[in-house]
Amino acid sequence: MLSSCVPFPFTTAVSSSSSTSSSSSSSPSAVLSTPALDFRQLVLKRSVVVEASGSCSLELGNTKVVCSIQGPRASLGRLSSYSTSNSFSDSHARVECEVKYSPWYSAANLTDNASLQKKERQLSQQILSAVDASILTEKYPKTLISINVCILQACGGELSACIMAASLALLDAGIEIKDIVTSCTVMKGTLIGSNPANPPEDFLDPSDVDMEQVKREGRCLITLSSMASLGMLTSISMAGRYPIEVIPDMMNLGMDGCQKLRDTIRDAFL
Repeated sequence: MLSSCVPFPFTTAVSSSSSTSSSSSSSPSAVLSTPALDFRQLVLKRSVVVEASGSCSLELGNTKVVCSIQGPRASLGRLSSYSTSNSFSDSHARVECEVKYSPWYSAANLTDNASLQKKERQLSQQILSAVDASILTEKYPKTLISINVCILQACGGELSACIMAASLALLDAGIEIKDIVTSCTVMKGTLIGSNPANPPEDFLDPSDVDMEQVKREGRCLITLSSMASLGMLTSISMAGRYPIEVIPDMMNLGMDGCQKLRDTIRDAFL
C-alpha cells in the first residue's frame, strides 16, 4: 500500500466556476460529507473532460481520480485493456477498462515499472468487475464502451474512488445503468491517534496511513461495491488476516456505508 501523498499539481477549470453546494442537482460540482459514518470529505465534479462522452472527477479525502467514458461506439480493433469478453456480441455492448497512474504520481511513488503495470492491471480488472453488472449492455448491441481512469493522487481508498467515479461517469455519458455503484472500504484495526491498547474495531474509509496497518500488522481489510438500491453486491476484495466470524459484521457495515453514499450522491449528483 502506498503511504505517501504527492501534492495535487493543478485545479480543474470546471471547479472554479461551479457551486460547491450539495443542494443543487444542476451543479457540475458537489462537495459531500458523511460524518455519521466517518467518511472523509467526498467531492464530485461531472463533465470535466470535454472530449469524452461523459466524465467525473472524484476526491475522497486526499485521494483524487478522474474517469472518462468513450462510447458506446462501433469498433473492430483489438483491445489492449481489460474487457468483459474477447469478442463483440450482436446482442450486447462490450465494456473495457484501463487504469493509469498520473506520470508525476507514479514517478514519485512507484519507481518499479513492473509493479506499476501490475497494480494498474489489477485495478482495471477490479473496476470492470464492479461496474459491468450495472450497465444495461443489451441496450447497445455491437458497440464498445471504454472506461478510462487516471489516478492523480492515492492516499487510501483509491479502488473505491475509481469504482464510484466510473459509475458516475457512465451516468454522465447518458449510458443506461441499473443503479449507481457505490463502494467503500471497511477495516478492522485501531484508528490512528487512538489508544493502541484498545481492541481492534471496524471502521469505514481508512486513509493510507490507517491502511499501513494492513501491511504492517496484517489487519483485515474489505472493499465492497454494490448497487445499494437493489441490494446487490457487485464486487468484494479482501486483504489481511481475518477469522471467519468477523466477516459478517464488516460486510454489514460496508453495505450500510454503500447505501449512505448512494443516498448522498443521488441527492447531490442527480
